Amino acid sequence: MNNLAINNEINNAVELKINADPVGAGPIDNISDEELDDVQRNIISLTTFINDFGSDLLNAVKRQNPPVYDEVPDTLRAEIMDNMLRKPFDAQQRVVQAVTRLLVDEDEKAAIINAEMGTGKVRRIGA
Repeated sequence: MNNLAINNEINNAVELKINADPVGAGPIDNISDEELDDVQRNIISLTTFINDFGSDLLNAVKRQNPPVYDEVPDTLRAEIMDNMLRKPFDAQQRVVQAVTRLLVDEDEKAAIINAEMGTGKVRRIGA
């Protein structure tokens, strides 16, 4: 039996619940204690899951969503940022390069910048 967090026994337990209670009061309310124990024995923690499968998951994500920006800056965009009154920090410049490549060069409709407060996200996008 594999150690995946979601396995056939969990699916069977949920199926049992759905079949026993079509209104869906809860996913495993009508499962016996013995069945629930079997299900719980086959659940692994998120930390264990990431440790065991994290690199494979990351590789799959990279294959399905290859990076658009390869850390090679567009020279014209770099020159523009170098001549700004408030020149962005290096990390900010990399974000600007990546997002611009995505929005302008790849013609994507949106981009998400996920960074901590106070890192200059709003200032860099021109808001």
